[in-house]
Amino acid sequence: EHHRTAGSMASTSTQTGNLLITIAASLAVCIAVARSMSYLSRRGGLSSSGQIKGNARGTGLLSRKNGLRTKIAQHHSPQKLSVSVACAEAKRGSQVVSAGSSKLEKVDKDNGELFDAIIFDMDGTLVSSTNLAHEATNTVLEEFGYNSITKHEYGQGTKYTTPVRLAWHAGIDDDDLAEKMGAAFDSSIIRLVTAENVPTFPGIKELLTEIRAAGIGMAVLSNASGKYVRRVNQAHSIAASFLVGLGADDVKRAKPSPLGLEEILREHYGIKDAAEKRTVYIGDSVSDGQAAKAAGMVAIGVTWGENTRETLSAAATFDHIFDKVEELRSFLLAV
Repeated sequence: EHHRTAGSMASTSTQTGNLLITIAASLAVCIAVARSMSYLSRRGGLSSSGQIKGNARGTGLLSRKNGLRTKIAQHHSPQKLSVSVACAEAKRGSQVVSAGSSKLEKVDKDNGELFDAIIFDMDGTLVSSTNLAHEATNTVLEEFGYNSITKHEYGQGTKYTTPVRLAWHAGIDDDDLAEKMGAAFDSSIIRLVTAENVPTFPGIKELLTEIRAAGIGMAVLSNASGKYVRRVNQAHSIAASFLVGLGADDVKRAKPSPLGLEEILREHYGIKDAAEKRTVYIGDSVSDGQAAKAAGMVAIGVTWGENTRETLSAAATFDHIFDKVEELRSFLLAV
């Protein structure tokens, strides 16, 4: 009887040991999964549903698909069910930021990595130029014999380059005339730009200072003219924050083409393939999201510019949409 009891105790001890080993293995795998999910949430790779998006880089858990999308590989493990349960608990303290959310949730930052390249749009993203640009647009339209437009109509046209936008407002299909109108607009607005009539959005200058202090190279790509971009940077004394500031006339093709972004990454960051690095483009127009995704970058939409959250969400081109500069700061700097 004594031997049977001892044997039973030894068996129970063995089972308990095996159980503890299994639990330890499950927790180890779970921690690895949670850290990977946390990394993806900061880098724009994971939606709230758990779907991998954009150009998130993997650590063995990911495989590229169609150039822009990735998916989590299936893990064939005896602990699969246990890991699923444990990870469900771990995720409660490590929630991700997703398009359609106006609020940043707490994210585990222990293994956070910063972006290799951050590129901004100009109007509607860094600065508010609506009043001045609307006024200059009407001046040009009236000078060329066309009706003035409302501020709302101006906002609808900002997805186009300046010549195309003016032709669209005027209702004409004449490339030569559009170029003349565009040149008149650029000449007029560049002379008028000041830090007062084209102000930065609240919190933007502080954000640029923090990004620069973190050692991350920044650039600007706009569908306005290059001279305008550089004039705005000069007016706000922020030109030194950027590796380069380019407009539609500085690149081979304007947004939504990715060529401008690809040129900046290649020529100023030494990045030949955006999907192989941590790169992000931030803008307020649908064309910004289209250009970013086509270039293989994380696409960020902001709603303090010319377009609403509804408009940006409907386009389905952004990985994340932010309503506040502070939300953008938290995402870019993982703070």
